[in-house]
Amino acid sequence: MAVERKDGRNGGRDWLQVGNKIHRVGKSHCDQCGGYPKWGDDVSGNPPFARTLLWMASESAAKPGPVWQREGCSLTWDASKQIAARMGGRLLLLQEARTFLKAGTLSPGEDQWVAVIRRDGGKDWVQVGDKHHHVGKSHVECGGYPKWGDDASGNPPFNRTLLWISLGLVPLETKWVKPESTIWKRDTGEICEAMWVKPGRSLTWSDSNNFAEERAGRLLTLKEAKSFIAKQGPLFANDDQWAAVVREDGSKDWMQVGNKVHQTGRSHVDDLGAYPSWGDDASKNPPHSQSVLWLAADIFSPGFIPGAVG
Repeated sequence: MAVERKDGRNGGRDWLQVGNKIHRVGKSHCDQCGGYPKWGDDVSGNPPFARTLLWMASESAAKPGPVWQREGCSLTWDASKQIAARMGGRLLLLQEARTFLKAGTLSPGEDQWVAVIRRDGGKDWVQVGDKHHHVGKSHVECGGYPKWGDDASGNPPFNRTLLWISLGLVPLETKWVKPESTIWKRDTGEICEAMWVKPGRSLTWSDSNNFAEERAGRLLTLKEAKSFIAKQGPLFANDDQWAAVVREDGSKDWMQVGNKVHQTGRSHVDDLGAYPSWGDDASKNPPHSQSVLWLAADIFSPGFIPGAVG
């Protein structure tokens, strides 16, 4: 496979053996086989030993998030799930899709539904266009599960879009643990949804941040988290649990969201004197960093009355 050399030899180019037949694994063609190979720049002879590619994704690549694409035919719910799985991903939960769709329609001027998973694990479809139905509309909540959701033989034109997300920290399927959530009015007057869950493993700060971004949300600031927890109370009673938060200067911190060992709402940096070593290294699987608290995108207008939400 092709690799780059840091010493600049041969224009910084080289080839490395990644098999174990004839040559040992890790062998450099330039250093140990007499120089840069002719076939390295001329594959007209179709050499069978230069058909492997290894690369590293750019650190500046787009942040993880939902992806959508138009298919050439109508999709059933199961077909949507299978296609997402083949691409190393999964369907979104209904709430994840709605949060993501707050940024706008995916199919302007069209009537398009995409398959999603309900929190109870059931099947549903959500509207991603703006013709006939409003963006974010659940088919189950507005008339029931559609017949075409499991039978696309009539080739309907309104279920040809797939919305999915790469498998991240926890591969959400129908058995995924349900997150807790509540409608919350921030100090700014904006009304949104705060969500929290134990994904099933210890998390680093980056894990938590990615978890929130994969769900089209974000971590709370320390100030927001303190304000929220003061009203909500401990998220995990009789448990020592810290959740990743962002300090006002943009740096990392963790806040206590349980009420065992430490007082609820404590900042690790402010109240315990330093950022924790386990905050960036979960290799020892600390039991006190297994929760994540995040904020969905603002989804309600300032005039909305929280008590009206069930």
